[in-house]
Amino acid sequence: LGGHAEYADRVLIGPIELIVRDVDDKGRITGLGLSLEPTAPVARVPVFLSAGEIADRIVGFVRNWRKRTKKPGAEAPDDAEPAPQPVMEKTTGEG
Repeated sequence: LGGHAEYADRVLIGPIELIVRDVDDKGRITGLGLSLEPTAPVARVPVFLSAGEIADRIVGFVRNWRKRTKKPGAEAPDDAEPAPQPVMEKTTGEG
């Protein structure tokens, strides 16, 4: 380290930082702390995409989204006729 160590002096060794926590009367380090730098999360989306790659990702996203929102048997095919609506008859209050 070279020199006289004092309280709160720091030395960076790669991703680890050594911190002087306690020094005796003769200047010897009696307590040491460690500080670890958190690693940055890996980017999920590359920074540079071509127009074709962007289009492919959008198409894939839309397909997956449609699969998740569609429920099997819930929708009729486009060429199918609509289901008939129930007919409500009016009744009079005569009894």
